[in-house]
Amino acid sequence: MIFDILSSIYSDAGLPTTGSGDVMKNLKNLSFVIAAILALYFLVTAGYQYVTSGGNAEKTKKAGQTILYASIGLILVILSYTLITWVFKIGTTGV
Repeated sequence: MIFDILSSIYSDAGLPTTGSGDVMKNLKNLSFVIAAILALYFLVTAGYQYVTSGGNAEKTKKAGQTILYASIGLILVILSYTLITWVFKIGTTGV
């Protein structure tokens, strides 16, 4: 139903229509790009906080933890993207 609505919106706007599989693939890619951008944003922000902490042990520790968690998040995003892409390929090729 949602795919039909999106398809009709695209066709009404003169854009090429896509199948439901293409929409799901595009949504998957978009969600992982957003997650990766957020993880990189937190890495850069925490790096800035670390550099500007001025030797304050509390701020340095907090920035270090943020860097650790953002790095773990980025690794999880990359691994989950790889896994889901692999599953999508198996589902479409029928291995």
